[in-house]
Amino acid sequence: MRDVRGLFTHLFTAVLLAWIAAAPLTVHAWGAEGHRIVCTIAEDRLDDRGRSFLASVMAESAELDGEINSEWATSFAEACVWADDAKFDGYRGSYEQHFVNVPKAADSLQVSRDCPALNCLLTAIQRNLTHLSVEPSGRRERARRVAALRFLGHFVGDLHQPLHVSHAEDWGGNRIRVKFFGKDSNLHRIWDVDAPKRMGLSHRNPPGPRDVAMSGVLTWADQSLALARHSAYRVGDREIRIGDAVGKTYQRQIEPIIEQRLVEAGVRLAWLINQAAAGQPVRFLKAAND
Repeated sequence: MRDVRGLFTHLFTAVLLAWIAAAPLTVHAWGAEGHRIVCTIAEDRLDDRGRSFLASVMAESAELDGEINSEWATSFAEACVWADDAKFDGYRGSYEQHFVNVPKAADSLQVSRDCPALNCLLTAIQRNLTHLSVEPSGRRERARRVAALRFLGHFVGDLHQPLHVSHAEDWGGNRIRVKFFGKDSNLHRIWDVDAPKRMGLSHRNPPGPRDVAMSGVLTWADQSLALARHSAYRVGDREIRIGDAVGKTYQRQIEPIIEQRLVEAGVRLAWLINQAAAGQPVRFLKAAND
């Protein structure tokens, strides 16, 4: 009997490993630490009403979550990581909301073309901003507002990662596998994790404040698209191809962009939360408010 159980265990492990190897790469903008940085910056930039509002929603989060995932419920920085787990758990329909695919020839985004089902990163930001701004009348509405805060914090970070506003053909750089400082990686992972880690970025010591233009989600998305085309997919004037080796030159090229986009995401997120706290959410996309 033990031999049979052992054989079953080995077979199960082999099948599981094969499934993992064959599964598509997941999309995590900035990695967990990048999202913590964005939301730490945002929390520091809230006005008094926004700070009180955030504390109130986080208190609702702690009450609703209880002892489960308590870090998500007590720390805004941790709450902003939640959405990457939620898309594989109770919010499976949110997977497509972490990115927006744009044709390679396009210079700017068009919602009708790039988000026809109204279930992409752009519309998700508008929808969750609206939900966050509504005063809840019951437990269900309170839970929706808690989720809206977590999603909004995460999605604003996603929007500022250039490869989350790029091309379906290469899965936002995930399929462009390269050597980065001699180790296996891909363009998306470099921007998410590898390059920020080499920069020593941490939410405990986030980048300092700077002037940031507010504008709106379409402008922020167009900025990411331009950065993807001209910086993420290239080293200098050369296009990066599968199998290339990139290192110091690419790292130096993207470091100031990464820092700038993290700061912009944090400052803009604070602006949105302040608007929600005032009950006056900015309407960027009229079709995305439901």
